[in-house]
Amino acid sequence: MTGGKKAYYRSIPRSKDPAQSLPALTENIEILTGSRGDGMDKAVTRRELIGTGAFKFRPGNAGSIGGGSGSLVPVPVTPDGVDYPTKPENVLATGGFTFIMVEWDKPTFAGFAYAEVWRSPANDFGTAVRVATTQATIYIDPVELESEYYYWVRFVNVNDVAGPIHATSGVFAETARDINKVRQALLDVITETQLASNLKTRIDLVDAGAEITGSVNARIAAEAAARGLDIDAVYSAILSEQTSRQSADSALANDITLVIASVDDNTAAILTEQTARADADSALSTSITLLSAEVDGNAAAISSEQTARADGDSALASSITSLAATVDSNSAAIISEQTARSDADSALASDISSLTTTVNGNTASISTIQSSVDGLSVEYMVKLDVNGYVTGFGQYNQGPGASGFLIHTDYFAVGQPGQSTKYPFIIGTVNGVTTIVLDGATFIADATITNAKIANLAVDSAKIADLAVGAAKIAAAAITTAKIDDLAVTAAKIALLAVGTAHITDAAITSAKIGDAEVGTLKIANEAVTVPAGSSIYYGGFIPDSWITIDYVDVNWGGNPPAAVMVSAFCNYEPQSGDSLSVALRVAVSINGGADITAGDVGLSAVNGYSVIANTSWRFTGQSGSCRYKIQVFASTGGKYKAGGCGITVLGVRR
Repeated sequence: MTGGKKAYYRSIPRSKDPAQSLPALTENIEILTGSRGDGMDKAVTRRELIGTGAFKFRPGNAGSIGGGSGSLVPVPVTPDGVDYPTKPENVLATGGFTFIMVEWDKPTFAGFAYAEVWRSPANDFGTAVRVATTQATIYIDPVELESEYYYWVRFVNVNDVAGPIHATSGVFAETARDINKVRQALLDVITETQLASNLKTRIDLVDAGAEITGSVNARIAAEAAARGLDIDAVYSAILSEQTSRQSADSALANDITLVIASVDDNTAAILTEQTARADADSALSTSITLLSAEVDGNAAAISSEQTARADGDSALASSITSLAATVDSNSAAIISEQTARSDADSALASDISSLTTTVNGNTASISTIQSSVDGLSVEYMVKLDVNGYVTGFGQYNQGPGASGFLIHTDYFAVGQPGQSTKYPFIIGTVNGVTTIVLDGATFIADATITNAKIANLAVDSAKIADLAVGAAKIAAAAITTAKIDDLAVTAAKIALLAVGTAHITDAAITSAKIGDAEVGTLKIANEAVTVPAGSSIYYGGFIPDSWITIDYVDVNWGGNPPAAVMVSAFCNYEPQSGDSLSVALRVAVSINGGADITAGDVGLSAVNGYSVIANTSWRFTGQSGSCRYKIQVFASTGGKYKAGGCGITVLGVRR
């Protein structure tokens, strides 16, 4: 790089005769004002520098030349009219399965750069960490199932100034619970209950054989054996026996009546027994009635037994009634049992009713069970058993948080009265898959759906974290507002496109015709357009009697340098004594770390300790690579003046 020739100013004679110094002063003033020479050595005023927009005036202490105060400082390279960031509005957070979506209103201040999203498990911004920056108005935060977080949002402008967070309290969101965990937890609760176990068991006492203790057949056989009945001839009789016995500590009364009639193998009998017994510790009363009839192996029987017993620690009342009929291998039976029992520690009330039939080896039964235990739990069940395949329903209540209603069935439907074919709610199995059918208007406040297949969907408002569409066919799409984090379009033919706000990370445009373009921040590859670069400091050090660098700007032009580089510099000199001396200012450039190339020397004479400001401008030829542009100062007598505020501006010109 080569600069222009060094600026020349006539030396001013040090004479008390104004006539000797006036020609030099006149020539120098004409050069500085641009009225003499080629104008390349014309001085740049503060007003002119401020007019370029690259500098602004900063007020300072009084006493500078011209009666003013302050200095020039470079304006940061930002778009015009940059505002302080405003507070984000309408910040919302919505949880999905493994993501939380945070959204906010579009910022309206000038110079918006991006939004910051902060997150914390506690509602305390002091513990929050920044999880994202985005230029969009929505952020999808990937998190785990069952996550709970608070979020804050704030805006940052192009000057890297961050504004306030949207609120002291963050917005809260949580993701969905793990469906597998929820399902397993419910299954654990249900299967651990006694009701679930009871619903699965068979109704054995109704259809079981005489070898099963407590069954209907066992009770009938026991009564017959106890009475020693042998019905094998023509016979009829009425037998009655009464017994009464007392002792010092007990009493017993017993009445047995038997009415029987028999012809060959056909028999009818009625047996009645009542017993009352008491001793020093207990009392018991029982009543047993048995009616039976049998013809050629076909039998019918009715058995009724009532018991009341009490002792010092407990009381029991029970009633058992059974009806049975048998023809060959076919049978039918009804049994009803009621029990009430109480002792010092517990109480039980139960009611069991069962109906059963058996034909050709197939048995079907229905049982109703009701029980109340210790005033702490109640249970009601209906079980239907066909050859060991048990269905039914049951309800239990063991207090707050421990109640349930279970149904074991292949199909379950809810319908309205009077409508035999309309079932809005159905649960069943279709092709081996458990299926739920909702046939009617369904209102769901909050639904968590793992996988949904919807034939016709009408949605007023949709928030979709990740949308994958295999093929979309839209005859006419009217979209008021679209927020798309990542859009990949292979080919688009758009006759007329009107975009309110577009955030494009990487755009390749072959040819563009733009009537009115407003750009917040413009970055163009290979520096096709170059914006100013500048620096300003307060040096504060003494100026020596040799050239030194007090500030600089680094610019890397790469392989596409500008046609020319305009460099402007200024320095404010502050006296430390009343001596008169000369000070000078120049600019220099070092290319890729090479030797300095200097230009634009400006010399000033400082008199009687006044502060002075020196300005210089120079045009360098553009060169490739990394260039450092420098401000250099010099004083005729070192240690007398300090360099105060100084600045340098570099402007590349392409054409």
